[in-house]
Amino acid sequence: MSRSAVCLALLVAGCNTLGPGHGYPLPLVVQVEDSTFRVYHDGTRAVAIRINPDFNPRAGKIFSHARRAMEQASGCRVLPSTLEGDMTMIRADLICP
Repeated sequence: MSRSAVCLALLVAGCNTLGPGHGYPLPLVVQVEDSTFRVYHDGTRAVAIRINPDFNPRAGKIFSHARRAMEQASGCRVLPSTLEGDMTMIRADLICP
């Protein structure tokens, strides 16, 4: 493999992780139906990063799957009105018991 291909692979691999300074512990990988997410949470807020390819994603499906992944990873409920993001990274506030 050429040096440029290796560099490109390393750059792309770093695109689905949060950078330093976000304050979240290590992520959990959660699968909901055909969507796979890397979920970070701190008990008050969660971030779900979709890590599987989907060539025709629908926002309603992705946001629903992300919400379920956040709830599974955190053990808390997602406050629905706080879901925000795009087809790859979704953020939300959590309501924990």
